[in-house]
Formats: sequence, structure tokens, C-alpha cells
Amino acid sequence: MQPEDLLDLSPAQLTRLLHAVASQRYGERWQTALANEFGYSRRAVNMWALGERKPPIEMILALHYLQKPVQLGEIRERAEAAKLAADALAASSAQLVEEATRLAASSSGARGRSGASES
Repeated sequence: MQPEDLLDLSPAQLTRLLHAVASQRYGERWQTALANEFGYSRRAVNMWALGERKPPIEMILALHYLQKPVQLGEIRERAEAAKLAADALAASSAQLVEEATRLAASSSGARGRSGASES
């Protein structure tokens, strides 16, 4: 969604977007945090949250940029999952190398013993 697309949203859509983005960014007490960060009264933010008033244009544009931390959070979660998978794969690979080394050592020992008994 581009910033200019936000201008075409209905008040109800803006309210849903505001709630989703702000609660993701600020948590449960998002109205107070949003008001403090952008210099609006808590009452004004509450009216936007209830859909009683449409947020001003600058707040609508700020919503666009507030969405980025949400996206970065998703990327961070995926990166952490990938790291866990890579760590598990590395541990599994290390076990396979140890097992192969042990088998190779026991196999060469067995060949050495059978060669000694043949002489």
C-alpha cells in the first residue's frame, strides 16, 4: 500500500489500520504511546480509535511509515527461525561427521586385524 492509498480509506478502514499498526508497535497501551510520540492529546487519539473522528492527514501518512516496524518484525522472526534451523542442521551434520569418523576408524581397525590374522 502506498501512502496516497491511505487517503482513500474509509473512516472504519482507517480505524482498523490505526488499531492494528499502533497496537503492534506500542502494545496494549498504544493510544497513550501514540499520543505522546506524535504530540496529540490522548482524547484525540481515542476519538480516532473509536472512529468518531478521522485522523489528520499527517497521522494518516505516519500510519504508512508505522507499518514498517511490523514488516521488520516479521523479517526478524523469519531470520530467527532460519538461524534455529541452521543451528540444528549444523549440530546434525556434526553428529554425522562424528559417526562417519567412528565408522571409518572401526572399519580400518577391522581391516588391520583381518590383515594381521591372514599373515
